[in-house]
Amino acid sequence: MSFEAFKRSLNDLSAALDNLTANKLTLDKPAKSAMISDFKKNQDDYFRGAVHNAISFAENSAEKLDVPPEYGAVADQIRAIVKKLNGTKNIGELKFMVNHVASLAAKIKVEEKPSSFSLSSVPIDIQSDINADIEEMQRCYSASCYRSVVILCGRLLETALHRKYFDATGNDLLEKAPGTGLGNLIAKLKESNVDLDPALTNQIHLINQVRVYSVHTKKDAFAPSREQAHAMMLYTLDSLSKIFKR
Repeated sequence: MSFEAFKRSLNDLSAALDNLTANKLTLDKPAKSAMISDFKKNQDDYFRGAVHNAISFAENSAEKLDVPPEYGAVADQIRAIVKKLNGTKNIGELKFMVNHVASLAAKIKVEEKPSSFSLSSVPIDIQSDINADIEEMQRCYSASCYRSVVILCGRLLETALHRKYFDATGNDLLEKAPGTGLGNLIAKLKESNVDLDPALTNQIHLINQVRVYSVHTKKDAFAPSREQAHAMMLYTLDSLSKIFKR
């Protein structure tokens, strides 16, 4: 994963922690209460889940951090701090750690290459669909239509996992069960003994979670930021590369 993607994962984690603070929540779930509405509970669970998912992404991207050799010691410091995030429950302490990592990351200078995705490993019969969705996703991003970006990210992953399932089982769920969502697709692949990398599964779950909150009607509408939409695009293209890796 690129260095810029790692920095975006830090931004996502910082934003998720800010949401917890703004809503006066902790990472620990409170005791059950009949006074808490289902919507409020689901919203609170979403905010907590966003933090846990963001930590998972930060850990994954820090582990794969690719920096020039002269920044190796700084990268090691970053990895050491990021490894401690998951065991920290205090929001203030987590924010301090994230800010410390961000200050270390600011010392690293990396020449970033433009993000790209090769269709060469994608089955030829779905290449045109995948490419059309990627091009539309990029147009939506350029037009600041960020909810549309997230929706297309989900569609791309559904196309890829449906094909993965067909290759493994010979069953076409698009024909037999066209409404199968990303979570169920992952479960069905697991039932069919198709192993997906845990980091890939986490990426797909996070993208799906953001997609659900972007699409479905809620009391408080969720509008992804430009940075969040860009991160979703990177995560999606990275996931596609892993799904179709030969």
